[in-house]
Amino acid sequence: MTVIFAVIMTGVSLVLAVVITITLYRLLKITKKLQSALKVLADEQSNLVDQFSSVIEKTSADIQRYEMVVKSTQVVQKNLENTSNIVKNSLQEPTIKAKAAKSGISAGLKTFKERRK
Repeated sequence: MTVIFAVIMTGVSLVLAVVITITLYRLLKITKKLQSALKVLADEQSNLVDQFSSVIEKTSADIQRYEMVVKSTQVVQKNLENTSNIVKNSLQEPTIKAKAAKSGISAGLKTFKERRK
């Protein structure tokens, strides 16, 4: 009976050894596939990082150009305001002087008429 039991145990051990060997072989294949997939992902990640860096550089350059345009626009706006003020003042001065002259002449004529009477 012990011989039969020993033979059965040996058979079970052999079957278990084959099952474990097949399982380990499959795990090895899966591990190789995972390594390959990880390498592909790493390459894709590297490409994405390069593309992202390129986009950031282009965006940074665009932002710098935009800032330059905004600054130029501000300078032009200030120049237009100054020009507008100069034109406004140059138009107001003669008008004020003409009104003052008219007022003075009018007052002078009024005084002249009053004294003449």
